[in-house]
Amino acid sequence: MLTTGCGPFSIDFAAFEGESRHSTIPHEEHTRLARKADELGGLYIYRNGIRILPYGDTDYDWLDIEFRRTKSAYYYYFSHRKMFGAVEIDAGRNGNLREKAGREGFQENKAYRQFRSILQNFFLQVAADFFRSDGVHAEAFDSRKAELSREDEVRKRRERQVSARKRKFQDHLDAFFDKLSKNAPQEEALALTEQVEAELQLAGNIADSQLAASKVLELERRAQVDIRTLEASYRVSRPRVGLSKVTLRDWSAYNAEFATLQERVFKPARELIDDLIGAEARKAELSLDRHVRTEATLDDLGREARKATGESGRVVREEAAEVVRRTREVAGQSLKTVESELRAVLSEVQRINLADMPDERFVETRDALETRILTVTEEQRALLDSVLEQLQAIDVTGENSAAEQLMAIEQRNLVLEEEAEADAQLAQLGMAIEIINHEFSATIRAVRNGLRRLKAWADANEGLRELHDSIRSSFDHLDGYLTLFTPLQRRLHRKPVEIRGSDVHDFLEELFRARLQRHEVTLTATKAFANSKVVGFPSSFYPVFVNLLDNAIFWLSQQNPQHERRIKLDARGGMLLVSDTGPGVDVRDREAIFEFGFTRKPGGRGMGLHIGRESLRRVGFDLRLIEWDGGATFGIVPMDEE
Repeated sequence: MLTTGCGPFSIDFAAFEGESRHSTIPHEEHTRLARKADELGGLYIYRNGIRILPYGDTDYDWLDIEFRRTKSAYYYYFSHRKMFGAVEIDAGRNGNLREKAGREGFQENKAYRQFRSILQNFFLQVAADFFRSDGVHAEAFDSRKAELSREDEVRKRRERQVSARKRKFQDHLDAFFDKLSKNAPQEEALALTEQVEAELQLAGNIADSQLAASKVLELERRAQVDIRTLEASYRVSRPRVGLSKVTLRDWSAYNAEFATLQERVFKPARELIDDLIGAEARKAELSLDRHVRTEATLDDLGREARKATGESGRVVREEAAEVVRRTREVAGQSLKTVESELRAVLSEVQRINLADMPDERFVETRDALETRILTVTEEQRALLDSVLEQLQAIDVTGENSAAEQLMAIEQRNLVLEEEAEADAQLAQLGMAIEIINHEFSATIRAVRNGLRRLKAWADANEGLRELHDSIRSSFDHLDGYLTLFTPLQRRLHRKPVEIRGSDVHDFLEELFRARLQRHEVTLTATKAFANSKVVGFPSSFYPVFVNLLDNAIFWLSQQNPQHERRIKLDARGGMLLVSDTGPGVDVRDREAIFEFGFTRKPGGRGMGLHIGRESLRRVGFDLRLIEWDGGATFGIVPMDEE
């Protein structure tokens, strides 16, 4: 065993690929790791657990790692910015490594030069063995790197394909909801029926009854086409790609609203046109054959159906022909590639003098030639198998296509990613709450004791009573929030109390007095609300009312000051209601507002309504958005009476 002047030492380090597409580390984690490596990456030295400066600093290249990398990143591979590591030495075993007087590194004696040379050669040898194409262990690295590159290219190609379709789909949904908010479907349908009515009146004035009847039939056909065109302009088709939670929510809202439009706008418009035509026919005593009318409508539909199907069929035939052409081209090229390699190998065999070769060299040469043929055969077979699998995946029935299977996989993946992100946020929130609860518990106990002692003075001193009650009310509000942080099992021993509507109103008015005045918002409570009573925990109900008023005041403050700004507390049908005269909730956000993290408020966190609903549900109540016209109305509803 060779001894060294520097003594034995240990090294522990890790390196990662510079490009995310060549790494098995997830992209987001790779980005975070790269940022950290830019600041902290390098090879440090620790002696008895204490770091020796300046080794490891990014501006001190003590092993010439960066210097060599500038010559050839492929040849030397390693970089300070893509590695973390530490060399551990011991004062006893590595006594010849002596620090300089100014503690700015080691003296450059023989032991240090040997120590440095060993480490430099270590990194050179690792790079040569694992990361160069001719290295003894490079095959596995190159193969894995090529596989990751292919997967990354496939993923990026798929992302490019679907991102444009997703963006276009979202634009169509946004346009639909924008038109819906402006009542455009109703206005367009009304304009269409008014136009039909006006033209029918002109047709009814034609003296020739046969000509008038023909004109009315033509008007009916055109009106039916126009109403179908209008309906089609509001129809949105979903692309066969996975959708985010937000887009899925919009898609669900679209389906519900489009069904409503069909029932309340398009269908009544058709019926009104039929009624107008029938009324005009009776008025002008026109003879309109129902068979003729029906056949005319069906003829129009048939022409549209044949045109649409014919166009789609033409596109399918063209794509099929292109697929056949390219498939034959790939199959032919694969055969040519194999034939070319076979000829090259056979030609090389003719040039080699196999007879005079030593046995060992002969076996190596034969294996190398066979490997070339086997490799090209395997590559081309894999290519053709991939093409064949794609052709076999074509489903002409339309019931279970490869696109739908891929869409389902993408959808599941997106859902899991969003759930993981939400879980991470909740975990961070939970840790923060644990810290708050721990730090405040002792302070809260001290304040409680102080309030008990102050109450004795307040009972005996009239002047202190109002001050005590004010402090007590504010503390109960804060304590209610902190009690929410207490684990459920520790809250089971609390006793429910009677919560009066009048107390809730007084509490809210006192809490928001300054904001209400600043934004010129009026808070009112009906007699029914003031007289209402709920048995429960204040910590479950008060925060919900606080959040609802906080949101209402914000949205009211954003609208025109000339518009009424009012918040009303009411009780009706067993529900406690909080309503405002603000802009209301968009149709596609009616369920989304209760999801964790969803918000339309600038700088909002999207937690209030979600936490409020969950808190109420634990005590047998629910928080719902009530479907009433004008502004937003939220109801606290007993779950057994929903």
